[in-house]
Amino acid sequence: MARVADYGNGTAFLTLIEHWNGSAWKQVPSPNPSSTDNNLLSVAATSASNAWAVGGYENGTTSRTLIEHWNGTAWKHVSSPKLSSSYNLLLGVSATSSSDA
Repeated sequence: MARVADYGNGTAFLTLIEHWNGSAWKQVPSPNPSSTDNNLLSVAATSASNAWAVGGYENGTTSRTLIEHWNGTAWKHVSSPKLSSSYNLLLGVSATSSSDA
């Protein structure tokens, strides 16, 4: 089980992914494509080696969608479409298999 959010470190907002190991939540390293503002809003998993997290990040004056994938070893940033020239954000995700999220 995983949960996602963001947290401030005094100079930026960073992605936060935590994993439940059966007795406690533990933070898992996750990518931060922006140096100032990154956030994750939803997570879905189909197995211990396939999970997706979504949200958004700031890239200069434009907000971009953020997609991250867990492959069983690490979270990786995955490219995603930018539909608007100013504001883009993903609020939720669901996954039905390793090839369908």
